[in-house]
Amino acid sequence: MGLPAPQMLAALLALHEELIVRIRSDGETCATRYKDAGTTDFLTGLMAWHEKSAWMLRAQLETEEEESK
Repeated sequence: MGLPAPQMLAALLALHEELIVRIRSDGETCATRYKDAGTTDFLTGLMAWHEKSAWMLRAQLETEEEESK
């Protein structure tokens, strides 16, 4: 049918982590190269949202791993 839930969560986590790295890099570029505080602040907030989502996905994966033992 489809991927099992843990694999879907792991794939989603990987995407969030990839976005965090990219957004962090873009935020640093906006701050240092373009001196754009507004965009930097926006990207920081966006990155925080992805970090929180990644944290929740990690916690869910850990819980499912413990329950499957």
